[in-house]
Amino acid sequence: MELKIYTKSHDIKSLRKETHNDVPFTSIEKSRISSKESIPNIKELYKRVLECKEELSQIIKFIERNDIKKIVSIGSSYPIQEYYISKKTGIEILCFDFDKPVIENTKLIFKNKISLEYYDMNTPLNNIIELEDKIDCIIFFHSLYIFKNEQYEKYLEQVKKMKIKYIIDHTAFISTKSLLRGMISHLVKSSIYPILQKFFPKSDRFYMGKFHGFTRNKSSLEKIYSDSNLRIIKSFKKYFFLKYI
Repeated sequence: MELKIYTKSHDIKSLRKETHNDVPFTSIEKSRISSKESIPNIKELYKRVLECKEELSQIIKFIERNDIKKIVSIGSSYPIQEYYISKKTGIEILCFDFDKPVIENTKLIFKNKISLEYYDMNTPLNNIIELEDKIDCIIFFHSLYIFKNEQYEKYLEQVKKMKIKYIIDHTAFISTKSLLRGMISHLVKSSIYPILQKFFPKSDRFYMGKFHGFTRNKSSLEKIYSDSNLRIIKSFKKYFFLKYI
């Protein structure tokens, strides 16, 4: 089971003006939104590390136990987590995102301490990775959730073809009970909101938010991994540490 999820985490007026809800954020949409937002400083970004230090410690342990030397991170946003992991382990991490202002701002914030390059997940993975790159592990920091189940599996198949041994997937999943409740709520809102929008077209109160991906229950996520020939080595909170069978 999967459920569409919506966000109001950016300025609502910008979301309504600059985005459409037929697909998750495109690079153009996200870049337009980001270009209007303030540039964070390193101290503000480091708060993210403090908020997820437990999870990052698990990633660091996984890297050290499996002798991982080179990582690709997809959906990095500002790569503060990758910078922290790299400093703690000494490994090379190649970071990618599709938000162009964030990429430009990263150069200003981090200088040459870590780089962030452009990549859109709707393009083939071999656009940025070649077999000769010898990548040991790929991290998805809350990025695969943009895909429906079948697209999720197809993307993981690309990873397998790149002969990448390990995957760390930061996911979006909820309990089956919450998922069913969300489905019912979504059905009600999707039938009522168009009517409210018709009578109150300029009201932000009745805006559902920008569609930006899918959440699913844990069993659905585990089925995706199983169908993709991935074994769950361990899980921690919403992180799954995976290896191809």
